[in-house]
Amino acid sequence: MKRYNLVSSSAYKVHYFLLLGFVAFSLFSFSPYLKKIIYIVYFFSTIFLFIRHRVVLGAFEKATLVILFFYPVVSSAALYINHQNESPIAYLSQYIMTLFFILSANFLYKDYLKIVDIIMSIILLISIVLLTLNVFLLLDIGTYNIHQIFSGVKGVIIDEYVGMRPAYQPIVAKIYFITTLLFVVSGVYYLFMSRIQTSLLILLALLVLGSRWTVITMLMFYFIYFLWYSNLKNRILMLIYFLVIVFLLIWLYPNLIERVFLSLDFGKASSGISTRDIIVSEVFNDLNAFSFLFGSGSGSSFYSDFRSSYVMNTEVSHVELIRRFGIIWFISFNLYLIYVLTELKRCNLRKTDAILMSVVAFYISSLSNPVLMHPIFILLVIFSGVFARNYNFSTK
Repeated sequence: MKRYNLVSSSAYKVHYFLLLGFVAFSLFSFSPYLKKIIYIVYFFSTIFLFIRHRVVLGAFEKATLVILFFYPVVSSAALYINHQNESPIAYLSQYIMTLFFILSANFLYKDYLKIVDIIMSIILLISIVLLTLNVFLLLDIGTYNIHQIFSGVKGVIIDEYVGMRPAYQPIVAKIYFITTLLFVVSGVYYLFMSRIQTSLLILLALLVLGSRWTVITMLMFYFIYFLWYSNLKNRILMLIYFLVIVFLLIWLYPNLIERVFLSLDFGKASSGISTRDIIVSEVFNDLNAFSFLFGSGSGSSFYSDFRSSYVMNTEVSHVELIRRFGIIWFISFNLYLIYVLTELKRCNLRKTDAILMSVVAFYISSLSNPVLMHPIFILLVIFSGVFARNYNFSTK
């Protein structure tokens, strides 16, 4: 892709802050109307810079467009025209955003590492806020006021970003973040940047929020870091921090530990088989040869005997993507991810190594929820690819 130096341009600066606004409002927003305004202005800013500079796409950008934009949009539209699924427009918005992310990466790739730091900081801030709120609820400090605040903004915050679990559920967190899986991105990033205290704080937030698979994923990467990446001093510090946290929790709140482990218990059907396993098996039983190869498209649904209704989404991102776009697309997407991760590794920078591990961690944690195509994750992957290619080319 042809590059332009826009550092001194006011249009560049406006686009830079609009992208950060897009990131912030994608993660959390108190105003859906302001969020829509930010999105629209960001999109028009991207189009303006694209027209002004007549961007020429390179091989990587073209591959990104085919895999993450053209195929999902065209296949879903074709199936809709043939009346094989419902209107896919609402489900394709995340793929349409890919086009704008590619152009933004072209304009802003020099600020890639700074943008990543800001994204991680926003996620960290959200995790601290939700951890604090749930600690207040656990200790019954201001419980009434917190519930009143969240109930008062229902439909603005709760439905899209934050939810509140019923009091009867045997789970620690009463207030949870719908895209809690993104916490693992920030937690693993700070871990491999050797900011162990910050990473442990995010892990504690995941524990209290009752995020099941993300906790396991985080612990897996702690094990990797402990064995291969940390020096003896960091190993000892991490072990001390971890033991102190566990000791304080057990000493101060003995009943809390039991509640935490109850919250980490995966949902089971009456037969003892995971409900996810049942639905996943139903997905593959429902697919014919054509759908398995090329997908059923966004907006499609399948009948679940277990839920006794039509289902438009599964809890496992990887299976859901195969159902929507087929095994051929899914293999192509994974090869694309492997290429981006390879380019990141070739940069041989500490930050790019940390980003690489955080991308892998999110990919693994998405096995528990259909969030693999979350806009922030896709933005991170595209920016990583564009930056790494340019960095590696410039250092040859």
